Amino acid sequence: MNLTQTRLKELLHYDPDIGIWTWIKVNKHNKEHDGKPAGNRRADGYLRIRIGGHLFYASRLACLYMTGKFPEEEMDHEDRDPGNDKWTNLREATSSQNKFNRGMNGLRGVYCTGSKWWAMVGRSNYLGTFDTLEQAIIARDTEALKCGGDFALLNQLMETSL
Repeated sequence: MNLTQTRLKELLHYDPDIGIWTWIKVNKHNKEHDGKPAGNRRADGYLRIRIGGHLFYASRLACLYMTGKFPEEEMDHEDRDPGNDKWTNLREATSSQNKFNRGMNGLRGVYCTGSKWWAMVGRSNYLGTFDTLEQAIIARDTEALKCGGDFALLNQLMETSL
């Protein structure tokens, strides 16, 4: 589907300050959606909106609505909340940048192997074995910053030591 910014704005209103989508007018004969919230939330929290038989992620539509073009690759939710589609929370990202900002529980990229700790970034960037947890965290987060920049999700120790 070749959706344009003009057509999108004819169908939907996007409030960039609160990240909410509302139907403006579906068609003159069927007004059941007029003024109602658009889209459905997936189980993982992402909002998708059906336009002309095609499903679109709300964050991608926000990019089209605000800039006139779809993102080249992906949209990242800076605060890692997939339900927060405020324009200030969205940013274009490559797939690898978006993966750096993935939410996780516990430590990121640091693992215990008995009396030693080892660290890695991603699945293939092994950084070595360390005597202490702190050394492993610092090595991992330093490398994550080099690779991911502002998109890097850091462990708490690194965030407080910067």
